[in-house]
Amino acid sequence: NADKARAHIEALQNTLQSTQAKRNSKAQEIDALTTRSKGLRAENDALKVALHDALDVAKQREEECDAAAGHARGARKVQEAAQVHIKQPETVLHNVKAKLVSK
Repeated sequence: NADKARAHIEALQNTLQSTQAKRNSKAQEIDALTTRSKGLRAENDALKVALHDALDVAKQREEECDAAAGHARGARKVQEAAQVHIKQPETVLHNVKAKLVSK
């Protein structure tokens, strides 16, 4: 009977050690996953910051493009007005020549 009891105790100790080893292995796995999760969260946060920075830069560039387009429109209007002023003397000169030729 004592031998059976010892064998049973030894089997229980082996089961306990095996269970503890599995528990430790799972704890290490959980630690590794937790560390990986923290790393991924930090990377995600960094990517969010980079994305917001890129969006800010894109918005600034868009505003700069809009301003440049506004300046270009203004310059076109000035150029068109200058063309009109350039053509007016030509027209007057042409009319004067036509009058002189007809006389």
